[in-house]
Amino acid sequence: MNVPSRLRRSVAAAALAAAGTSLLAAAPASAEQVTSLKPWKATNAYLVTADLDGRTQPRLNPVARVNHVKRGQWVRVTCQTRGQAAYGSTLWIKTGGLYVPDKFIKTYTDGPIAGVPRCGSSTEPQVPTPQTSPVPSGPSRAQLAAAVNAVAFERVYGSNFARYHELYPGRAGVRDIDWANNGCSVPQAILNAGRVPLPATITISRLLGYYSGVFEKSCDRHDFGYRNYGSDNSANLQLDPSLGRKTAIDARFHANMRYQCQARFNKYNPARYLCYTAAQKFFEAVTLGGGPKFF
Repeated sequence: MNVPSRLRRSVAAAALAAAGTSLLAAAPASAEQVTSLKPWKATNAYLVTADLDGRTQPRLNPVARVNHVKRGQWVRVTCQTRGQAAYGSTLWIKTGGLYVPDKFIKTYTDGPIAGVPRCGSSTEPQVPTPQTSPVPSGPSRAQLAAAVNAVAFERVYGSNFARYHELYPGRAGVRDIDWANNGCSVPQAILNAGRVPLPATITISRLLGYYSGVFEKSCDRHDFGYRNYGSDNSANLQLDPSLGRKTAIDARFHANMRYQCQARFNKYNPARYLCYTAAQKFFEAVTLGGGPKFF
């Protein structure tokens, strides 16, 4: 008989679903499914009546494995113990190495199963402890590099500086993130070497004095980039002491200062354009004279 392909697919899907359900409910070959009240045996299998998360301790949190056992599954009970009240009972069952609430395992009693070992006692069957790799003593270089990138290239006033400073505050005696800064400490001689002329009424000293305060947060991020990517200090990370990286850090610095100008002065205020001029002077200063502090 010719069966339409769509019908064949539907029949096959239904057969697979039925097979999956029967496999889920099937007990281990050597297990005895418990369907009435009876004493505990290691080979007994008990019906699970709800999807249950597994915990390493007999309490609701933390969860070690989501859906450790599922509704309709038959499980063996390793031991029982009292713990945190959960769903109207303080009784917990250990199965498969993790604790689940007794409430949803059909044992046919509200108390401990007769003859069941108590978890933590010498009679509890011991499960071999898996071998684990040593836990690193601190963040990896890759983690530190990701944090440095997030801080050095975020827009000024962003939250990454404070966030990662709290997460990786720095460790003594090892190469770590350098959070030190000294504000906008650009030598006046370098500012004088800039290519953008200033209005006659504005001296370099006045410009440096005022805009060092305005651009302080941009300068802090610029210092951060130099200290962690550059090679001037052999004790630092020296993530990428290349010309391309220095150029990118300087460009971010320039963009951050211009953003501060926009945040401080509206577009109709002539002070915004003087601010842009100051930003250009600071940018020229690090472009022309910042090399010794980076390489």
